[in-house]
Amino acid sequence: MPAGAALFIERPGNEGKCRNLALPLAAKTAVHGHHPLPKFLGGDASQLLSKLDPKIHTEFHQILRQNLKDAGIPLNVGRKGGSAADWAQYMQFNPGGQRTAFDSVLNASRAIDTKYSTQITQDMWKNIMSGSFTPYP
Repeated sequence: MPAGAALFIERPGNEGKCRNLALPLAAKTAVHGHHPLPKFLGGDASQLLSKLDPKIHTEFHQILRQNLKDAGIPLNVGRKGGSAADWAQYMQFNPGGQRTAFDSVLNASRAIDTKYSTQITQDMWKNIMSGSFTPYP
């Protein structure tokens, strides 16, 4: 139902009569808690989260997947071959891999922040500075 729309409620015994109450509905906006330091890259589950609209959250992850691919990282994000364990093993055996992946995350964060005035980049830096991740070589 569109924001500002009214919900008309029939009272028993008044069906079809114009005495119905119009109750305005508040616009309901779902918000996703986004991990600025992805958990699959070593980010803590309990880190500071960014609040994102679900569509923006989806767009962020699309950009991130492409950035990681463009950076030459051969792993999936999630799904087969893209679990947190797969990423941990990759970063352990590819020194600098976590840094490269974090750069890809920062670039995706900046792109979304610029487009939607979100604060993912700021939240990511706060999490980095507070050590809310497992570092890999």
